[in-house]
Amino acid sequence: MKKYFILIVLLFVTVNVHASNLNFTEQVTGKTVRELAVYQNYVFVAEGAEVGIYNTADKANITKINTLSRRNYTVQKLFVKGDFLFVGYSQQMRIYNISDINNITVSGGYTYGAKDITALYADDDYIYLSASVVGFCILRIGNLDGSSTECEEVYKNSAYKFSIINVSSNILYASGVALGRLYILDISNKTNPLRLNYHELKHLNNRQLFLSISGIAINGNYVYITTNDQQNPDSSYESNGIYIFNTADFNNPVFTRPRRLNSMARMSGIYIDDGYLYVNEQDNQQIRIYDLVNPEEPEAVAVVKTQSGNLFGAITKNISGNYLYLADNQAGWAIYELIKN
Repeated sequence: MKKYFILIVLLFVTVNVHASNLNFTEQVTGKTVRELAVYQNYVFVAEGAEVGIYNTADKANITKINTLSRRNYTVQKLFVKGDFLFVGYSQQMRIYNISDINNITVSGGYTYGAKDITALYADDDYIYLSASVVGFCILRIGNLDGSSTECEEVYKNSAYKFSIINVSSNILYASGVALGRLYILDISNKTNPLRLNYHELKHLNNRQLFLSISGIAINGNYVYITTNDQQNPDSSYESNGIYIFNTADFNNPVFTRPRRLNSMARMSGIYIDDGYLYVNEQDNQQIRIYDLVNPEEPEAVAVVKTQSGNLFGAITKNISGNYLYLADNQAGWAIYELIKN
């Protein structure tokens, strides 16, 4: 079994952790933070109508160096790919060239006219997004030459309303906004994605109630899903947990029976990096870390207590080097140094 030690470093508020090998200090911005993205030594933080830009090269002296803002728009989603920052505002998505942090320029965008963008993901050539009015869209990014032109829409399906999108190779995994469904789409043909299957997650004791999916992480053929459901009057939070699916055969996809690693806690984010699974346990006010040596039987190796019990931000794409970056809906955001033994 791998051993794990976590030291969290940042400014302003020191938190005592009641565990034998854990200690950290937490960053507080004073604003609600639901999204953040990392680029080299910089952190982009969604702060209401602004994207705050922080220099974190010196972890003992983190400084806010700039902001991005658009009048009358709210920042709802952030995603970094290469030298570009994708920002999902209310009504519009904008792409920023961040290769020169002191001279950030707009390189493209897309107007969906919706009040809310609910999911955003980008790879080298395409953007996958879902918005409350237009549904699910696939956009060709283009050259990103600084012309600020609209991205080309190659596919749109208003019937799909996704809250989370994650992509591995040519397979897209998404959760439905209204129902606890895991969708699996073959996106080899970007103009005509093929739905391979979907699976419904329901309460254990009340099969009429759907669970709310809060995170999707991919590890080879395995898909890990967290749920963040409100209390069922008959069974408390007992249906919440981490559900594991083996999706090896896409020609004849058969879902294995979901296995819950934890229960009695809502979970608000999940991420996999370097053989470890990171889970935000909202009600337990902690991050739990699992070793994935055996992907069907993850082994819990560490628990980190956090300052706020209202953990919101999924930590997807927020591990950089030896640091994990966590958005917290009440306490701002934090940086955790990961030391693996």
